[in-house]
Order: sequence, then structure tokens, then C-alpha cells
Amino acid sequence: MSKKVWGIAGLSGSGKSILVDLFVQKLGVELVVIRLEDVVNDLFRSGSEGHRQITNYFGEEYLKKSGELNVKKLWKFVYEDQHKLKILDFLLEPLILDKVQKVVDNEIKTLLVEGISFNLSGWANIFDQ
Repeated sequence: MSKKVWGIAGLSGSGKSILVDLFVQKLGVELVVIRLEDVVNDLFRSGSEGHRQITNYFGEEYLKKSGELNVKKLWKFVYEDQHKLKILDFLLEPLILDKVQKVVDNEIKTLLVEGISFNLSGWANIFDQ
């Protein structure tokens, strides 16, 4: 079987991880799993491009004294206003797609991308199914 890139989406607690485990453990499918939550967490780390863009746009008031992003405060802020959430999505989307594409380009095994949703237009260029 040639390398494929699949996506699985669902809300938190919807069973995505269980399905991934089923593929790997029960069906013996050899997969590299990319969890979008992990990708986003990497983008929130100090010194990352995501951290820089968020700080430049939303301001340093969303930083802890240590310089780390105060994710809880940022989420509360953007979820209260759909426009701000769209701005955050606009800032992070190209960075998320770029990180995932790099893994896809460098991996020889089949990949499964797990996330809440794949609303980004660039996913069509990444996924087989």
C-alpha cells in the first residue's frame, strides 16, 4: 500500500483517539498520527512563529511573566468574540498547514491527522481521504 494521508475530525470526547487506537492495535495499520492539538501547542511555545504572531497582534497582555503565552486567557478572549477567533485562526492556519505538510513530505508511512475540524482550505491539498 502506498502512503496515504487521512484526516479524522470530531469534538473533544467524540472518540477520535479510540478510532486511531483501533486502526493501530486491532487492524494492524501502521500509522504516523499527527494530533493537531500538539501542533497548536507547539505554535504557542515561546520563541515560535505562532507565539510571535499572536503577541504581535493581540499584545503582551496575553503573556505570563515568564514570557509564555497565557493560553487560558487567550482562549477566553477569542471565544467571547467570533471575529477575534477568526483572526486567531487566520494567524495560525498557514503555520498549522505548513507544519503538517512538512511531516507529510518527510514521512514514508501512512499518516492520520486528528483534529477538531479541517475548515482550512489547504487541507484538500494534504488529504487523500
